[in-house]
Amino acid sequence: MDQTNFRWRRVVILALGNISHFYAMSSLFSYSAIMAVDLGWSEDRESAGFSAGWLASAVFIGRLFTAGAWGEFADKRGRRPALAITLTSMAIGNLLFGFCKSFWMAIAIRLIFLGVLNGYVTLMGILACEIAGKENQTRILAYVLGSSSLTQLLAPALAGYLYGTIPIFPAAAPSLVGTALPIGTLLLAYTWLPETAPGLVGWEMVEARGGVAERAPSVNPMAIDRGDGRGDGPYRQIMGEDCSVPVIVDLEGDIKGDIKGDI
Repeated sequence: MDQTNFRWRRVVILALGNISHFYAMSSLFSYSAIMAVDLGWSEDRESAGFSAGWLASAVFIGRLFTAGAWGEFADKRGRRPALAITLTSMAIGNLLFGFCKSFWMAIAIRLIFLGVLNGYVTLMGILACEIAGKENQTRILAYVLGSSSLTQLLAPALAGYLYGTIPIFPAAAPSLVGTALPIGTLLLAYTWLPETAPGLVGWEMVEARGGVAERAPSVNPMAIDRGDGRGDGPYRQIMGEDCSVPVIVDLEGDIKGDIKGDI
């Protein structure tokens, strides 16, 4: 296992994105039935199963028909724009849900903002491959998926504890946590996570260590290596054709060596 090209900051971003996603999905499990009664969506707790079930299922229904479209969007427009839209949608969806008093509006919010406009499940696998190479992909996924299991364990407990903190909007406090998580992740992503999608800025094919890699004729500052002091000047981070470890080439196409360091 290659330790030198394992970038912890990027793994942290993926894990935080996964935590944001699973918090939005599972945090209401502990209070959805109670909320349905408190807000008058159901007559009593014995009949609240219908409302609680729809609140939980709306996320998955919204995601069902858009997972493939998110992959195409990420390929055409880039990983960073797709991730930004996803995290922003999570934040907006959680915020609106926390202050919503209409049952069908709550369903629509979760279906659209946390389902249709949430492409994280699609993006996670793509980014795991590209940020550290295929030799570390399974290791990265182990950490990222581990964060989701931890979130599914703790999120309902935290949300249930916070539920009712603001009596007029009982779900507001747990939903504000769900708003803060993707906002923080988005800020870190735009600081630590470069664009990794090939073919976006006039890429060319160059030979690199017996294989084929890609480079752009002009420097994209969002994809420059900033971790080892070699990110200044005419250098560009590139990816191999099979998600191989990135290398640095100059604008003449000469190989300058593997990118190392935690970035």
